[in-house]
Amino acid sequence: MKRLIFILLISFFIFFFSLKTFATGEAESKEWIEKILIAMREKWEKEALPIFKTIWKWFKENIWTRVIPLLKGEYEKRKPEVREEFKRKTEEIKREIPQFLEKIWKKLYPSLRIGK
Repeated sequence: MKRLIFILLISFFIFFFSLKTFATGEAESKEWIEKILIAMREKWEKEALPIFKTIWKWFKENIWTRVIPLLKGEYEKRKPEVREEFKRKTEEIKREIPQFLEKIWKKLYPSLRIGK
């Protein structure tokens, strides 16, 4: 974990240094920074990414498998309530759309009147 934090801090500083270097336009420093970025990418793919994959695998096996049944149960309990709320909101939006469009029309074309 310490190695990962160290890599992220180094990449943070290199990123901002590279932005400054690219802005100044120095060719040899651009090549140096490109080499560093390529090396960082290789380190990321070889060291950091496998750690994140391992963490995700552990999370999926140990945490997610316990949480998903709880979420499904809660979803099934609230399903009718959510559907009713969704229908109510869609009806409310259908009523508000003409008023909203009329306001936009009046702002865009104040001299024109709708319905005349």
